[in-house]
Amino acid sequence: MLKVIIEEKMIDSEMVTNRCTGYEELKNSLSGLPMDKLVEVTGLVEDEVRLAARLYAISGASSIFYAMGITQHVFGTDNVISLANLALISGKVGNGATGINPLRGQNNVQGATDMGHCRAFSRVTWILKARRQMIFFQKNGGLPFP
Repeated sequence: MLKVIIEEKMIDSEMVTNRCTGYEELKNSLSGLPMDKLVEVTGLVEDEVRLAARLYAISGASSIFYAMGITQHVFGTDNVISLANLALISGKVGNGATGINPLRGQNNVQGATDMGHCRAFSRVTWILKARRQMIFFQKNGGLPFP
């Protein structure tokens, strides 16, 4: 889809110019890949890939939603980077009903972890667990702790 959007000049020039880096490198890396080989390797139909790319690029409300199938591979990071590139060159970030939305196993697990709000990983939880362990060993093992 990136290749089609770039070749058919459906990029968001303002987004690419003002908020992206490495666009020329991306464009050059894709230009050397023949579309027929890409669809052959993926098992997709070229006309359907082109249609999907066009619909995504021209829609004012295109969003990307992905789940663990995108990330749980050796090349999972590259998959996510490719989705980010697709959204960025199309101007589908920060505009209404657009964006990249990872769906995780539990509600907001990524954001909560990133912000330090997961109880299992919180500093307070570690301190409380350590305190409970000290009390347990003092009581049951007769070991004094400072």
